[in-house]
Amino acid sequence: MSNAAETWKHGTVTANGIRFHYITEGTGPLLLLLHGFPENHYSWRYQMGPLGKRFCVVAPDLRGYNLTERKGPYDIKTLCDDVLGLIHAFGADRAVVAGHDWGAIILWNFALEHPEALAKLIALNVSFMPRGPKPPLEMLTDARFDYIRFFQKPGEAEAAIEPDIDGFIRTAFLNNAANRNFISEAELKVFADGFRGPGGITPAIEYYRNFNRNWEITPHHAGKKVMTPALMILAEKDPVVRPEMADGIERYVPNVKVVRIDCGHWTQQEAPEATNRAILEFIADVR
Repeated sequence: MSNAAETWKHGTVTANGIRFHYITEGTGPLLLLLHGFPENHYSWRYQMGPLGKRFCVVAPDLRGYNLTERKGPYDIKTLCDDVLGLIHAFGADRAVVAGHDWGAIILWNFALEHPEALAKLIALNVSFMPRGPKPPLEMLTDARFDYIRFFQKPGEAEAAIEPDIDGFIRTAFLNNAANRNFISEAELKVFADGFRGPGGITPAIEYYRNFNRNWEITPHHAGKKVMTPALMILAEKDPVVRPEMADGIERYVPNVKVVRIDCGHWTQQEAPEATNRAILEFIADVR
């Protein structure tokens, strides 16, 4: 797939006490796009033009990523407050918010923390996970989550990744794709560039190092349902976040529509047309 033509504008804005870099396109109701790991705003390049025809689309670099300020903490409450701060920074009280991978983790928590600020939500790949009886690292025992355990010790993951950030990005993207031709070397470099230099990858890994802490600071999420109208986009061939992880989502997210797309983990990049179609259909009535 060829590079998406850059039709968007770049900007910076202060929200929740730090400086965020973002790209934006279009006018209309606010539509915020939250990327995952190990990405940045550029993972939404195929959404900006199509969604920008009806919405004011904003795709920020998340806290600590790429051109956004590298400043902690990186716990889930701070990340949710970042989203609320961004919505307010763009002059809105509420927004449609979409999140892929880590963006979806933030989004599901945001739906419990600040439901009044969400018009609709769109989660890609990562389903709602009800609060478990014990910290998540004690429950994610499957071998496909080994990388999360590898990330836990400060310094170790950095020492393994930083000497070859290009190789790390290439492996992460290609090994989790259904069709490896979905991304070019130039596009891979855009993601790798966001992590260059000593400590460049650390903030992104700190998100994972907060997994258990996030559980500890959100006891009030126990038994809660997400009542916001939700679109759950599942990737049929995601090797890590498998679609069956969303089985039974209706129990916790009663107003959910589930769409399955034939692609690997990088849904909005591997299958942009199908992703855009599903999103636009779901938010057609947002004014």
